[in-house]
Formats: sequence, structure tokens, C-alpha cells
Amino acid sequence: MPYSSEQSIIIRENDGRLKNFDAGEFETRIRDGFSSSGTPDAYLAEDIAFALEFALVHAADNAGTRIFARKEVEETLGRILEDSGLEAVRAEMTDEVADETFVPGLEINGAMVTELVRVHFGISAAEARLIAGMVREAMQKINITVSPPELIIAMAGYYKNRRERAAVAESKLASRRYRRFRGKAVEFFLQDDAIVPCRKLRISLPGIAADEKWDLPLTELTSAALLKDFGSRLNDIAGMERRELPLAVIVSETSSGAAEVLGAPWPESRKILKELLEYMWAGLGETPARIMFKSEG
Repeated sequence: MPYSSEQSIIIRENDGRLKNFDAGEFETRIRDGFSSSGTPDAYLAEDIAFALEFALVHAADNAGTRIFARKEVEETLGRILEDSGLEAVRAEMTDEVADETFVPGLEINGAMVTELVRVHFGISAAEARLIAGMVREAMQKINITVSPPELIIAMAGYYKNRRERAAVAESKLASRRYRRFRGKAVEFFLQDDAIVPCRKLRISLPGIAADEKWDLPLTELTSAALLKDFGSRLNDIAGMERRELPLAVIVSETSSGAAEVLGAPWPESRKILKELLEYMWAGLGETPARIMFKSEG
């Protein structure tokens, strides 16, 4: 029988254990039901098991959960048998299930809660452990040691949503603050939620020269490799890869920087500086949409 792991169904046994739905296991049980009830046409067992799997997958899509209690699965199977005119087979299988012990709640422990959360939400084991820890801590505070799985899932859903909201909030906060790169020599500001979304890069040539321990003043011969190498490392800044947003560059401390780094006064050295910065943009792999030069005063 075709089986897709992407549509996997999990059965929560009456004692709280979780197990994968096994169509072959149900087919065997159905065949036994045919045999014990004296009903012919046992070959239909395969089709009935397939119908059960299809019904559970469809229910999972509608309910948003892949975990079904054993009782729910057996009731679904019973309806399929009844609709197929196989009440005798259903009666045999109902008697079999009635002998099982039902545990109304699950004992709270890390492994069980983690597995329940992982399977229900389809998340990684690491994420499930974090959320399970929050659920267990909350339950310990109110002295709950045994809980129905529905309560565990509801609490896990709350903490999962809270973590997701916190991640979104942190992302928005990060987009509003400067990210430091190599101290104060370079500052980067991702304005992805501004009126005019863009990336802002503020650079201080004296600061960069000090951090990089460049020999000053720069000459065209020495600056090409230095600036191109530094430009390539600007790609390490988180957010710089958002190339769909225009890049605006602010070159600060130009008055003192020009004299110190270029050995020429400002604004006479403006043209030289713009030419040298072309090496930095080459290393970065893009030319800024706008370049602004700002003096200290």
C-alpha cells in the first residue's frame, strides 16, 4: 500500500505512548475480524485499511493535527466497516478494543512532552525540547504532574506562538538599530521598514585605517588592494546581502580624514577620495545608490 511519510499519522495509545500508523497492522486485525466473525471476503481487509488511512489523512488536513487518540482511530474504522455492511466484523473488533485500559492523563516527563510536541507541530527535536521545557516548568508551578494530552498541546501551542512573535519582534528591533562592524569604524543600518527602505552604511576612514593598521597616507598604488579587501569583508555584515534595497553610504570625518588618510586637505581631495572608494565598491560587489560626505563640524 502506498504510504507517504509527509502524511504520516500518529496514534496516541491509551497508555500515552505514541506510535506511527501502520496500515499493515490494521489490515491484519481486520482480516482476523473477518475470520472470527465468520464473514467471507477477507480480501477486502486491504481496501478497508487503505480507506482508514485515507480518512485519517483527510481528517489531519482539516484538523491541523497528525495525532489521533486510539479511540478516534477505532471509531473511524468502525464507521467504515458499518458503512460497508460489515457490522459483524466491527463487533469483533470493538470487543477487542474494549479490553484495553484507558489512561485519561499522561504523566509529565521531558521525553514524553518533547515527543508529543515534536510530532504534533512537525518541528525539530531541538525546538520541541525548548517548548517542552516551558510547558513542564509552567505545569510544575501549578503542581500538575498528570495531564491530558490536549492540555499539553494547547500549552505548547501558546509557547510556540509566543516564541515566534518574539522572533518577529526581535527581527524588527534589529532592523532599527545600528549593527557594529569592527568597532566604530563602520556602522550599518538596515531600514527595511522605513518610508524609503534602504541600507545605510556609515564609514570613518580614519577609524578604518586605525583598525586595519594601514600605513598613511594612502597612495593609489597601496590603496587599491587595501580598500578592495576591506570592501569584500563588508559583505559579512548581517543585512548587507539585501541587495534588493538601495545602498546609501555616509563617509564621515572627511575634514580630518582627508588630511590624515589621503595627505591632502578637504574639499580639494574630494575627487581623489571618490576615485579611491571605487576600489571599496569593487570589493563589495556593488556601487552605492548615493554617497554623502560629512565633515565633523
